[in-house]
Amino acid sequence: MSRSEEVHLIDPVAVYTAESNAQAKLLASILVESGVPAVAIEDLSPGGLFSLGTLSELHRPQVFVDTSNIPAAADLIRDFEGHSATTSETFCYHCGSPVATMSSECDHCGSTLQWNGVVDRPLDETGL
Repeated sequence: MSRSEEVHLIDPVAVYTAESNAQAKLLASILVESGVPAVAIEDLSPGGLFSLGTLSELHRPQVFVDTSNIPAAADLIRDFEGHSATTSETFCYHCGSPVATMSSECDHCGSTLQWNGVVDRPLDETGL
């Protein structure tokens, strides 16, 4: 399944609540590339935002898969969480590939990166 294909879930269920929209989109991308149709639902509401970031109780971007794909998704999510806990790599918001801090362009996909001066990560399309 290519990234440009629209994902249709028959019986969707939230399998992951991410810390950020970028994290939700990255995990959904990993799931899709691994053959598990997934959709990231971004939280674009201003209610969970404050001057230093987001409030996890209110900012809840989620990843959904079809109920039939929960076991496969669970294995990939465990791998994702294990990788996230053991690395401090920054990644390209567009393709998920690791990038050097403050790089202006992703070496993998060529996308232009913008950086948030407060947090050591590229900005997503919402500017966060």
